[in-house]
Amino acid sequence: MPAARCQLLRRTAAKAIFCPWPEMAGTDDPRGHEQRTKATTMTHLIDRLKRRAKEYTLYRRTRDEIARMPRDVALDLNIYPGDADRIARRAVWG
Repeated sequence: MPAARCQLLRRTAAKAIFCPWPEMAGTDDPRGHEQRTKATTMTHLIDRLKRRAKEYTLYRRTRDEIARMPRDVALDLNIYPGDADRIARRAVWG
């Protein structure tokens, strides 16, 4: 049977480990898997930081627009400009 092409090598209690490198298939050397796990973890971390930055930018933009809204428009919409933080937070993060 050919060596692994992203085949499941072994299962651990926490997760399944996949090996994209055929030369690592069947070896007991976990270093390749640790490096892959670290790279995946860093990718998820960077994606999470990007998402948080976008959410914060949207929060700031929404908060500033509500705070700068003319008072007569805000009263027509039943919005108190002092509540801009609370309203923006709820709009972005639920």
